[in-house]
Amino acid sequence: VYAWGFAKEEDTQGFLGTGSPITGIIPAAAAGAISQADTGKTDVSGYEFADWEAAVAKIQPYAEDGAAWYVSRAAYYNGIVPLLNAAGGNAITDIEAGYTRRFMGFPVRISNVLPAGTTGEKFAVFGNLSQSAVMGDRRGFSTAVSADAQFEKDQLVLKGTERVDVQAHDVGTASVAGAYVVLQTAAT
Repeated sequence: VYAWGFAKEEDTQGFLGTGSPITGIIPAAAAGAISQADTGKTDVSGYEFADWEAAVAKIQPYAEDGAAWYVSRAAYYNGIVPLLNAAGGNAITDIEAGYTRRFMGFPVRISNVLPAGTTGEKFAVFGNLSQSAVMGDRRGFSTAVSADAQFEKDQLVLKGTERVDVQAHDVGTASVAGAYVVLQTAAT
């Protein structure tokens, strides 16, 4: 339970943090690092291969090794999987084996804190996060147990804490992406 809660909060702050206390990589992305969908593509289900390819083309060449897609489950199953299914060439064994969570040669990593990819949302990240952000660990994971807090109910209280920070550093410029690109659906 602890690990899942910490991982979710680290993802929330690392991807979406608004500066209180951490600015995530999505809000930190410069204008040149945004891959904006064409008008009318207000949902990830309307994305075509060319939209995903445009994101790959924007990152700097040094960031391609180690790059991955970071999307929500909804964006994966509504945007990427339909394109994989439509590509054809699958045998029954491919269908039985399930998806390997790779797209266009890059791994796909699911983050439950990322948006689904509806109207105007910055919903996905493509790039090499090890070259675009750092996570500092000020104090590692620690736990404490109290038998006193819920003594009357004959319960123990568990507490877990950690202190971390995330800093995005290769965020691009007004016209050029850095080590990652943020995908955004159209507003109209």
